[in-house]
Amino acid sequence: MTDASKLFGTYLTDHRAGATVGAGLAARCHRNNAGNDFDTPLRRIADDVAEDVATLDDVMAALDVSQPRLKRLLAKVSLWASRIKLGGRPLGYSPLNRVLEIEALISGVSGKSRLWVSLGLVASQDGRLAPFDFDRLGERAIDQLERLRPLHERAAAVAFTEPEQ
Repeated sequence: MTDASKLFGTYLTDHRAGATVGAGLAARCHRNNAGNDFDTPLRRIADDVAEDVATLDDVMAALDVSQPRLKRLLAKVSLWASRIKLGGRPLGYSPLNRVLEIEALISGVSGKSRLWVSLGLVASQDGRLAPFDFDRLGERAIDQLERLRPLHERAAAVAFTEPEQ
C-alpha cells in the first residue's frame, strides 16, 4: 500500500467518523424540535445526512476501506459527550442548544461538501468510483447549506432576540 493510499484511507475513515457524529446530531436536533416550526426542515436535513452517510459507506466499500472500531467508538462517544453541554439550562433543551446544533451541522455539511470534491478528483483516476455522481452529491451538500443558513438565523433570533413565552 502506498503512502497516498494510506492517507486516503485515513481521510475516508475520518470523514466517516465525522458522519457518524453529524447523522446523530441531525437526528437529535430534529427529535428535539418535533412539533415546532423547525420540525419539517430539520427532518429533511436529518434524512439527507443519513442518505449521505449510506453513500459514503458505499464509496468506502467500493474502495475496500473499512472503519476501524476505535474510530467508530470515538465518534459515538463524541456524540454522547456533546449532550453534556448545558445550553444555558441545567435540564432540557434550550434555544441555545438549537443554535449550536445547527452551527455544528453547517460545519459538518461544509466539510462533507469538500469530501465530495476530493472524491470527484480521485474518481477521475479510479474506476471503482465511476458509479458515484460526486458533482450531484456536492450540489446536494450546497443545497443543505442553503437550507441550514436560514434555519440558523431563525434559531438565533428565537434564542437571542425574541421574548420567552
